[in-house]
Amino acid sequence: MALRTAPVEQFLRDDGGVDFYAGDTYDHMRRARLILNDFPSLPAYSFYQGYPVGSPYLPAPGFDLMIAITAKAVGLGNPSSHTVDMVGFVAPVVLGGLTVLAIYLLLLEFMGMWPALFGAAVFSVLPSYLGKSFIAQPDNNAAEPLFAAIYFLFLLRALGETKGRMLYPVFTGLSGVLTLLIWRGSGLFWAIAASVIILSTLVKPERSSWTLKAGATAFTLQGVILFVFAWQNIFLFKNTISYNALSYFHAIFSLLVGLGLFSVLYGRGKLRNQRLWSDALLMFAPTALCVVAFPSLVVQLAESLSFMAQGNPWTKDILEYQPIIRDMNLLAPVGLLSWLFWLVPPGILAAAYYAFKGGEHQDQAGFFLFSGIVFLLSTLSHQRFGTLLQINIAIIAGLLVQHMPVYAKKTSMKAVAWIVLLLMLMPALKNAYLFTKNDLGIFVRQKAIMHAMEWIRDNTPPTSHFMEPWNKPEYGVMASWDEGSWIENVARRPAVATLFGTEIHGLEESARFTLESDEKAALEILGRNNVRYVIVRNMVASLANYAKIVGIDHKGYSELKDSGDGKSYWQPGPKYFRLVSTRLLYNDGIRSKRNVLDLEKVSRMRLLYESSESFKVIGMAQGPSRIKVFEHVRGTTLKVMTTPGDVVSVSLPLLTNRRRVMEYVDQVEADSRGIARFSLPYCTERWPGRVSAMGLYTVSGGKGKQAYLAISEQMVLEGGELELTLKK
Repeated sequence: MALRTAPVEQFLRDDGGVDFYAGDTYDHMRRARLILNDFPSLPAYSFYQGYPVGSPYLPAPGFDLMIAITAKAVGLGNPSSHTVDMVGFVAPVVLGGLTVLAIYLLLLEFMGMWPALFGAAVFSVLPSYLGKSFIAQPDNNAAEPLFAAIYFLFLLRALGETKGRMLYPVFTGLSGVLTLLIWRGSGLFWAIAASVIILSTLVKPERSSWTLKAGATAFTLQGVILFVFAWQNIFLFKNTISYNALSYFHAIFSLLVGLGLFSVLYGRGKLRNQRLWSDALLMFAPTALCVVAFPSLVVQLAESLSFMAQGNPWTKDILEYQPIIRDMNLLAPVGLLSWLFWLVPPGILAAAYYAFKGGEHQDQAGFFLFSGIVFLLSTLSHQRFGTLLQINIAIIAGLLVQHMPVYAKKTSMKAVAWIVLLLMLMPALKNAYLFTKNDLGIFVRQKAIMHAMEWIRDNTPPTSHFMEPWNKPEYGVMASWDEGSWIENVARRPAVATLFGTEIHGLEESARFTLESDEKAALEILGRNNVRYVIVRNMVASLANYAKIVGIDHKGYSELKDSGDGKSYWQPGPKYFRLVSTRLLYNDGIRSKRNVLDLEKVSRMRLLYESSESFKVIGMAQGPSRIKVFEHVRGTTLKVMTTPGDVVSVSLPLLTNRRRVMEYVDQVEADSRGIARFSLPYCTERWPGRVSAMGLYTVSGGKGKQAYLAISEQMVLEGGELELTLKK
């Protein structure tokens, strides 16, 4: 817990408040506040996510409910906003400490006290979980290993029960329910448990009756509770069958396993004496009947496997959902899980030997076998599962210490063994040391995002129903999906695209807008989503994936180049500088002599804010601001009367919030009737803290014709019309 508190000062604000780390944490804190607002209920629907369609709340609410309940207790029933923040702020540290304790108790099922302590200590410093459980990071990732360890601990104690008491089977079922409330992917834990039970039944026939009874009780109890939750829509369970939301899928899954185990327990001996095939028939008969009744079960299982197999192009844009080994870099897992990672495969083989051999620790060996296979394959597919694979690594570390005296009887050999073990842990120990020294804090990009969101909150018209999100607010904000949580929770505005990607409305709309090169089509996207504000930033690395999300050819948007030093970087492709989003980012959507690149203008979009942080661009001394906020306006229609064929230009000097001087410029050739039409997005009123005019519009034509023009904010927003005759 002390290690996880080390970076605390980096998250403390000057005003006495705290910052949180990454967008997911703000989303959890938002839901905790909504629960407290209507305790203990969480709204079933929110228009602040996936605006303007809205979305049901998808994640399991258990973690957010824990924060809300704790805050209510600490605040004596009426917690202040600061109290809620502080509870969320320290929650991952407390969960980290409790997880290490739970791992220690789990390891005691495999080994003695001192080896278990060592294994738990190894678990506490491995970077994969340390990076998910330090202060200021309230996320369900910090709770998943804790509830997994508790579930597996009760499972092993239930299977090892010698007096036939039902206490631990009941605890196993109850903790299985809790795992789902914390993480909607906890069906992985149940699959491991079912596999351990089935293997134990086959290998230990003298104990098979109790094993079947204990397993059937746990899964049936779990299934009944989940069925009631789904039936009564408790904890946002959905009246549907979906692996990706709390629903009847999980209740049916649990009941099928429980009924299958009961079927084997009471059906043995009735199908002649062919135990293996009769057990299989008895086990899978309920499953076959259920699949006939609910064919969507197969579809949902296939979709879950597709997710694990990297079948979703959106998740490829998320670091934690990327494989832990990429580009054949075999050292990548070492940085997260130490060199002990490479002992997991031989550990699985050893566990398979002891699991099928039987003996005193057969259940423990079976658990390591199946959890090792599931967590290893999951981690190879998505590195986020490394926090769960740490359980197996902690077991390996403890067993190495336990068996060290057996294989290294001499003192000198023990010393060598300890040196080798510590060397294997050196990447984790080094990371833990640097964790207490380095400036982790709010990275540059997050600082820029936070400043932009706070600016939007304080300088744009507030939307309604922030604490009643089932009501539809006035407008939405378009940005990349990974900024959606900050938009909703820091800026307090509805986000079109959110952290939940393709699961809800908005991701495809955001991707289409980002990839759109036609101005009219881009504005249509904003119009149909009732978008008032647009946030743009450098998206070169994501463009190819965005194209795959919307189903268009991804070539030409960005290209992965080798830098020559073993690293690679994304370079803009030929389509990049034609994009509306690129024209906004680099040239503010205008054509001006002060701009470095000659890009097409974008109508009806005006720059309001730019971050003080910029990003580097090859060939540019000063790159564009890292983040820019634009407003989608109707614009003032200006009709200039002049001579036919006359080239009319309009210019307006502007000063940004970071004191950068820019100039709005547009140029139109008058038609055969001598009319030149403009759509002007900026007013000439002064606005402190945002992009503001430094004077009046200058309207110029040929032969020295010139006029000056003032435009009000109201005319820009409501789409006013002006007519001007240009004279010499």
